[in-house]
Amino acid sequence: MSRDANNRYKVIKEHKLSVDKARLETVRRLFHAFAIFSAENLASFTRFAFNMSETRHLLRELEREDFLVKGFFIKGEKRLYWAIKDELSSIEKMTFDGKFVLTPQDDLSLYMREDIVGQWRKGVCYVIFDGAEMVGAFNASKRRTSLVVTEFDGDNLARRILQEFERENEIEIEVERDRITDEEIMHWFETMYHRKMNRESTT
Repeated sequence: MSRDANNRYKVIKEHKLSVDKARLETVRRLFHAFAIFSAENLASFTRFAFNMSETRHLLRELEREDFLVKGFFIKGEKRLYWAIKDELSSIEKMTFDGKFVLTPQDDLSLYMREDIVGQWRKGVCYVIFDGAEMVGAFNASKRRTSLVVTEFDGDNLARRILQEFERENEIEIEVERDRITDEEIMHWFETMYHRKMNRESTT
């Protein structure tokens, strides 16, 4: 049995692929999708459907096939990574200059969870990208056709990218304030000051 895009179950033909081979092919497809993983990152991404022992075993199998190569590919990282051997040279030359908002539902969000938590101290959240750089992050809840932002971290560039995301996706983004702004405090003091002065002038 399997589920389709509409979350309905359907019967599929019996496959002759063994369980071990199927699990190996699953890992291979993940590398085709993301190109590079550490053993820890791979286990976390699969929500530990593969324990660390099996993860390392599968990585060794793909190394023996000459599909993967391992090394210290991330600058400043002491952790070993595995990458597709035939694509390693092209990975080094890849650039990206797009601007987008990464939603928590996207698989890339799960893939980058460790980096997101490390930079923004947030778990499940929306992340704003300027090229390959994370420039903002926010928590939000969905309310029908709107997205209510409850906690925002980022500069003016991040806010502009978020505004463009709002326009392109035709959704309304609201900011839920959980504190009094400096402007509101100043307005309150000014109002109270004028009231005091008016009372004193009439006595």
